Amino acid sequence: MRAIFYADWINLRGSLRVMLLTPAAFLAWALAIGEPIFFCVSLVVMGYLFPNTAFSVEESTGWNRLSLSLPVTRADVVNSRFVMAVLIHAVLAAVGAAFVLVHAVLTDGTPELADHLAELLACAAVAMLLNGVQMAAAFRWGIRKAAYLVMGLIWVPMLACTLLYIGCERLGISLQPLLTALKAWNVTGGLLRAMIALGIAVLIYALCWRISVQVYQKKEL
Repeated sequence: MRAIFYADWINLRGSLRVMLLTPAAFLAWALAIGEPIFFCVSLVVMGYLFPNTAFSVEESTGWNRLSLSLPVTRADVVNSRFVMAVLIHAVLAAVGAAFVLVHAVLTDGTPELADHLAELLACAAVAMLLNGVQMAAAFRWGIRKAAYLVMGLIWVPMLACTLLYIGCERLGISLQPLLTALKAWNVTGGLLRAMIALGIAVLIYALCWRISVQVYQKKEL
């Protein structure tokens, strides 16, 4: 798999430099206002950007067809893409953890350290879900349809929550008790729940990898 991984890296190197400008900009923003959550959000953004860019570059260069004709297994092609995504997000998560720790030391924000780490882990979990689902869908239907699917997964819940809020407002139903309960639930044991969410995301990511291998093995040249 090392050869195909290296080929993927060479193929995506220029695009990755451009993509990494996004977390760099979020890091500068977080440093400017002193809020680590803004860098954590960049993990979620990269969860959408990496698969979209990787598969788009692959199609534009013809690498998707060439890789099918090379003397490598289909599993190696899929493994390379999934491993590269994990490595990129692991590096970004490490940078985020370092930023959270330094921020806590410099601002005496130790009491808030657990909350910031929970935010980081939660964003990492969402990023893994976006990566896994989008890549599995891209191997099956292509990156354009996969991108639409992921955008639907993002926007449909947001639209549903908005419609729920508007409907309750018009019916005179107060959502304040629910919001208060959710806030209290988030404060209590937030770090533990974020770790559990990340564990579930890893399992779903592994499932997406397995599905991708099965789908790509049946793909025709």
